Amino acid sequence: MVQKSAIICAEVQGRTLTIYTNDKQIATTNKSLSALMEEMKSKTFLKVSKSGMLNIQMIDRVEPSFSGNLIARMKNDKKISISRRYVGALKERLGI
Repeated sequence: MVQKSAIICAEVQGRTLTIYTNDKQIATTNKSLSALMEEMKSKTFLKVSKSGMLNIQMIDRVEPSFSGNLIARMKNDKKISISRRYVGALKERLGI
């Protein structure tokens, strides 16, 4: 079990869901990103692409990328791509 506040981000690659914390990554195979989001039920977690979510409290900075996408640099130095489809939701949640 991992504390919700320790989760920095999560992403799905193939059938593997990987959850990242400051000091480790946890891979599970039987859970979808949607199921994880439903479990979290927290306003600090935001889906940012078809295969990724992040904890907005763990964002260090956000940088522009290609084609209207953004890159979130997390506090553990992980880079998360934010699809342009989700850019508006991120800006709204961050108040920018």
